[in-house]
Amino acid sequence: MGHSLVLTYLQMPAEGDPDYPAGHAAVDRLTVADLATADSIIDAVEGELAAGPPPADASDEWPTQQDLLVGVQRRLNRRIDERSAGYTDEKAWRDMAVLGLFGRRVLFTGGLTWGDPPTELFEAIEELSEFPVVLHAMGCDQDVSARGPCYPARTLLSPLADRTSRPPWMIEPLAGGCAMTPTTAWPRLSFNDADVISGPWAGGGGLHNFLEAEGYQHGAPHDPDASADGEALDQQVGETTPCAACDAVRGRYEAFTSPSGETRVSVTICGACGYASTF
Repeated sequence: MGHSLVLTYLQMPAEGDPDYPAGHAAVDRLTVADLATADSIIDAVEGELAAGPPPADASDEWPTQQDLLVGVQRRLNRRIDERSAGYTDEKAWRDMAVLGLFGRRVLFTGGLTWGDPPTELFEAIEELSEFPVVLHAMGCDQDVSARGPCYPARTLLSPLADRTSRPPWMIEPLAGGCAMTPTTAWPRLSFNDADVISGPWAGGGGLHNFLEAEGYQHGAPHDPDASADGEALDQQVGETTPCAACDAVRGRYEAFTSPSGETRVSVTICGACGYASTF
């Protein structure tokens, strides 16, 4: 298998730079509950903590969730500083480009890789993107669809929740004669007629962002009548099925609950390349 092209992006403010002080303030306001939506940065922080000795006053349960939170906040603040420094680093400018897309300024970075982050900025954006509240504070919202007649604010019809006679991926024509589908509003994701959604899990516009925007909650329904056997089978399938993108068998299973609280949506996330898919 040869090199693969990987890209990530960060939506930029309409004018000027991101609000870095506001980003730092948002990081400082994070709580342990905010770690539930984080993935790669948790692994990175756990690796950093494991690489050194525990503090002298550490409890038997070290590292605790609070220890992880402190580590995540320290790492995110460092990432924001790296993002800020990138504007004045001539080498960093060779690794990124700011383009106009759907009426927004979008910063792209990436490149060919065997699996490691292709640029330093790539990893910084991927980790920051796990905390939308931080990007929002910086003026770097992740939805790159312009809020014009053809691309309004998020009003997507979820193909997971809506079961109508028309194709689940189609949205009615909007004002001005334009039509929008999840494919145009979420260009990093793939939607098929079997209601399967696939694409990168983390990062701006990834599958995790989509489920969050559509109102899905992490975890299986709490209905006592829900089939535990069915979820166990889904977990086995998610963890043993080869990844559709890289063929690795390193799947991680996650369950989500529909906005109504009744339907379980199963997701498998490849631990090798980060590709995810509902099933």
